Amino acid sequence: MNPLVFPGYAGQAHDLDNIGAIYRRLLVKAGLPRIGGVYSLRHTYASHLLALGAPITYVSHQLGHASPQITLSVYAHFLKADSHGITDQLEAWRNAPRRPQELPKDDGAQAAG
Repeated sequence: MNPLVFPGYAGQAHDLDNIGAIYRRLLVKAGLPRIGGVYSLRHTYASHLLALGAPITYVSHQLGHASPQITLSVYAHFLKADSHGITDQLEAWRNAPRRPQELPKDDGAQAAG
């Protein structure tokens, strides 16, 4: 299996300058503004994953980083302190009505000591 996402015809890596030129032509053809190079797609993908709550370990693996620490050092600013209402969820869980746990019935078989 080739580790490259988009290998060339012979399985080699593409020339980044050629890929950039193709990308820019596609942006023009689509009527989109030039918002960055091809590498911006990688950052967009990672930031969207994190915004959706994907675990940092998953994003790190998707990007091919050696460790989640690398991913975190680059993308930490995309993580909100409470990005998914975690504190609200915790509070709702704490305040949820609970059924009292049923205690074992004492059948008198155990002597009080």
